[in-house]
Amino acid sequence: MCDGQDFWGFRGRPCDRMEFVDGQCITDYVSTRVLSLDKRLVLFQKIAEGVGHAHTNGISHCDLKPANILVTNNADPQIIDFDFCHIGEKASTLITKIGATIAYMDRTLWRTPENRDPPAALFSIGLVLCCIVTGHEV
Repeated sequence: MCDGQDFWGFRGRPCDRMEFVDGQCITDYVSTRVLSLDKRLVLFQKIAEGVGHAHTNGISHCDLKPANILVTNNADPQIIDFDFCHIGEKASTLITKIGATIAYMDRTLWRTPENRDPPAALFSIGLVLCCIVTGHEV
C-alpha cells in the first residue's frame, strides 16, 4: 500500500520502495515440489494477471524472467525487479543499450529498444510459461 513515501525521484527518475518478498524464484519453486500441470498453470495465470495489470497501468517490465518472479510459501507469485521497466508512452527510461537478460528478451528489442511495450512482453512470458511447465530455465 502506498503511504505517500513509497514513490520519490532520484536524478530525475521515478523510484519505488518495494516490499521484501520471502520466496523462491519460480523455477526453483516448481522444480522442488510435486505440482500437477493444473497447479503450474494456476501459478502462470497469476503471473499473467500481474503482467496484465502492469500493462493496463502503462508499465512494461522489460526484464521478465524466472529470477524476477518469486513464489512465497503460500504459492503466491510476486513479480520483482522493475528497474528496467518502461512507464507510459513518454517514459523517462530512455536507454541507449539493452540491459535486460537476453535469453528472455523479445528479439526485436535488440535493434529497436524503444519497442519496450506490452507486445514485447509476450515473448518473455511465453518462456516463463515454458520454465513453469518444465521446471527448467531456457
